[in-house]
Amino acid sequence: MAERRKFMRFNTDLPIEYNTGDKKSAKGVCRGTNVSREGLMIRAGRAIKKGVELNLRMIISESKSVIMAQGTVVWSAAANGMKDKKDYEAGVKLTKIDSFDRACLLEYAYDNWLDEVSKKK
Repeated sequence: MAERRKFMRFNTDLPIEYNTGDKKSAKGVCRGTNVSREGLMIRAGRAIKKGVELNLRMIISESKSVIMAQGTVVWSAAANGMKDKKDYEAGVKLTKIDSFDRACLLEYAYDNWLDEVSKKK
């Protein structure tokens, strides 16, 4: 299968609060497991349907910075093929994020990646 990704993914462990912002507002806490220039993969304790618009509040632990963004779920699946419905992954395309916040998010992800690489040496 050909690689379809346009941008490199950086593994991370990013705490995220989310909500759908509608009348039946689904909200919860999840983890960002990788970040790219256009989006991120999240892991949550429940399924989030494809096409859902999310308001995201990401917490950069080292600096205590908060990054606000909006995104659309572009895919969703049980984590690692799990069928026990306890853990789900979803791809979120960032549709609205301040350019400074995007730079902070990518810098955080890149720094984590550098730490990973240096630990392997």
